[in-house]
Amino acid sequence: MPDLLTGGLTATVDDRIDEAEALVRSFCGWHIAPSVEATASVMPAGRILALPSLYVTSIEGVSADEVPLEVDTHYTWSTAGVITHAGTWSCNTPVVVEFTHGYENCPAEILSVIRAVAQRSVSNPASALRDQAGPFAVQHSTSATGQAATLSLLDAEKDILRRYRIPTVA
Repeated sequence: MPDLLTGGLTATVDDRIDEAEALVRSFCGWHIAPSVEATASVMPAGRILALPSLYVTSIEGVSADEVPLEVDTHYTWSTAGVITHAGTWSCNTPVVVEFTHGYENCPAEILSVIRAVAQRSVSNPASALRDQAGPFAVQHSTSATGQAATLSLLDAEKDILRRYRIPTVA
């Protein structure tokens, strides 16, 4: 990682957009768009296997203990990222799944959040709470008392993203 910093610390607009995308993906827990091929090792829970995605478009392969399984014979799957075994998973090791997931085009509401986060970061790169020149002052958005909301998600943005967020098990 230090190599990434040797070029200087001045971020470009593209850097800010990449950072905002990463923040949204981190909050949601999966790669929302564009569609990509992925491989995941997932521990089964009973008959269910939950992939790290909420929009799966295809399953290329599933193997348990390095034994390939057949769709419809051994398992079924849903676009919500749930694989259901016809019986029960008979392994105590992760099941390896090769799959394609994510939207071809990023949903507009997610793009609006990414743009808003990136714009705050570009408009206020120093994370200032307030700028003043003579009698003129600009108060910047804050995410909490005394903290500038540059590269963070505001509550309203989190509300938008929650429908794309993988539920966490408590």
